[in-house]
Amino acid sequence: MRIFQHHRWVFISLFAMLLKLVPQAVLAQSQSARFALILGNNQGRDSRDSSGSGSETLKFAQQDARRMHRVLSELGGFPKDQIKLLLDADADQVWQAIYAIEAMIAETKKDTGQKTLFVFYYSGHADGNALELGTSILRFENLLEYLKSAKADVRLAFLDSCKSGRLVSMKDSSREAKTDVRVTDEIRSNGYAIITSSAFNELSQESQEVRGAYFTHYLVSALRGAGDTSKDGAVTLTEAYQYAYRRTLARTSTTMGGAQHPMYEFELEGRGDIVLTRSSAIEDTGLAVSLPESGRFVVLDALGAEMVMELDLAADETAFVPLAKGTYVTYLMTPDNAVRRAEPVISDQGTTALGINDFETVALEETVARGGLFNTELAMEKTVHAIAPRPWRHELSTGGQWRLAPVEGYPSAWGAVLGYRWHVLTDWYVSAQLNWSGQPASGEFAGHQALGGLVGGGYAWPLTHLELRMELLGGYEHLLQGEFNGASRHTSGVNYLGLVGLTVPAGPVVLGCNAGVGGRIFQVLEKGWVHRPDVQVFLGVGYQWPG
Repeated sequence: MRIFQHHRWVFISLFAMLLKLVPQAVLAQSQSARFALILGNNQGRDSRDSSGSGSETLKFAQQDARRMHRVLSELGGFPKDQIKLLLDADADQVWQAIYAIEAMIAETKKDTGQKTLFVFYYSGHADGNALELGTSILRFENLLEYLKSAKADVRLAFLDSCKSGRLVSMKDSSREAKTDVRVTDEIRSNGYAIITSSAFNELSQESQEVRGAYFTHYLVSALRGAGDTSKDGAVTLTEAYQYAYRRTLARTSTTMGGAQHPMYEFELEGRGDIVLTRSSAIEDTGLAVSLPESGRFVVLDALGAEMVMELDLAADETAFVPLAKGTYVTYLMTPDNAVRRAEPVISDQGTTALGINDFETVALEETVARGGLFNTELAMEKTVHAIAPRPWRHELSTGGQWRLAPVEGYPSAWGAVLGYRWHVLTDWYVSAQLNWSGQPASGEFAGHQALGGLVGGGYAWPLTHLELRMELLGGYEHLLQGEFNGASRHTSGVNYLGLVGLTVPAGPVVLGCNAGVGGRIFQVLEKGWVHRPDVQVFLGVGYQWPG
């Protein structure tokens, strides 16, 4: 049963009310073992080359991954040797990391009997069917299969990519989750949950204004405490999603890329919501912010280059912002467009108080010049771009052909093929083919030469390192038959072919092997029209380029 969709606000409200009735939760590291794999890929399969073709190369996917890695390390109780950060890794490296983590999880469960949690995070390109890891891919089907069968007791996947909601819609919805809504201090659930940055037909967006993708920005902000609606010092999976959903939708509603609706789907059985982070995990270092006016509070690193978190401050209320020791740049933007700036220094001695006297008022024009942080409309016009891969690509190939008509007992025919494919809808493509084959005279068979042209289409299933194709073609074939009783004859015929093939991409170069069953309908001397089925095998090499 689909437990949660983005438009079901009634469920959100009821769930939030129930959470307020439960005891406070803390993250007890001794109660569970936590593992994570964090991926960030700026490049997709069709990322723009020097000519400007292909999909946009992302600016902040790697930075988003670093932010997620940092918040889970600092506040989530994930030990350094149990959280892996991979930047611009290919599918092979990702699966190797997954297998290594699986081995650690199995060893931990065997040695300690602890409950285990695994978090998978990805920021980068996707095409609605797969995550794009450079020139390789990780299919949604394979990821979902892994989440269903992994060794960890609880598996969580966060995907910040275009059309990532497709992974949610693919889930088998025949089972009803039995989750007792109660927050606990240990993992008492089993199963998996998926949170995606957008619905199956939506773009995910990143922005210069927030120095990253909107969804990850608000997810990280939630995990750093902005999502702690129960004010118990712990941020649960549900709280993190609710905060990221509301803020992402609000900020993208007027962008050129269109509104994003993050999606949430889970198959969890047992008791308790999952606590992801807690504010006391970094020994209570951070900011205690208390101001007489409300506004949007933004925290950046010391250089002002990376967004750490964002939250809404209420007037005359103290908000605790857990941060590791260091220097930070903070801004407060009030409803009347006043902008105030402070540079707090957090030591390892505990909480640093931040009051109105620590801020100085700065000019709006100055802050816009530093990167468009506070003029949302301007930033959206000039710097927002969608994480929108362009799946169209062209492929030109050539190779050898072998044909055999086993029913008739004809000898083998050999030839050459020139093919073209245009991938117009991600995995769907149209194709055209020119082929020539020759069959020598043998015994009672006069032999022939054939020149044909076929058109059709097919579907490609990207695998880890291969692409599986099914294709149907039909067209015209011209035959020059060998001499019979001293005469030769040209014949027009119909040719058709259904084939299955495997291709191996190696950058722009493609190696392929196809096998199919087809046939031709043509006239034979002294016999008239005949239908001759045959078997065909192709081996070839090609070149592909974005279109």
